[in-house]
Amino acid sequence: MKVQFLQKEIWLQNKKYTVLTPAFNTKDIFACEFDKNMFMIFGNQQSLQYLACVLLLGADNRDKIIYIANMEKDLPIHLHRFSQKKKNNELVLLHHSLQLNLNQWKDLRQKLHQQKGLEALKLIQENSLI
Repeated sequence: MKVQFLQKEIWLQNKKYTVLTPAFNTKDIFACEFDKNMFMIFGNQQSLQYLACVLLLGADNRDKIIYIANMEKDLPIHLHRFSQKKKNNELVLLHHSLQLNLNQWKDLRQKLHQQKGLEALKLIQENSLI
């Protein structure tokens, strides 16, 4: 399985952050909070296989932030029973050593949407592993 990413380098408070955004369609990945600070991720088989590849990449690249912006902003009606809210959450994967707080993430996300990116990494995963 081949997964492509868009790479953007963002400067925030004299520190450079590298943000990877998967180029595959994320409309079938849903993340919701079903209890206080407890989350679930739903998806079809292909989208969860892609997500597994993204998680592998995140484990190998601790200096990068992986941002999965969901195409669908609302949860489908059949998932409402699992969530306190009807909103689909974005997924942000980063290593704790990056020390990024919530306000910094909001600033970084705003800059991220303003900047164009480069095709960066291609992760190829053997079908036997997934």
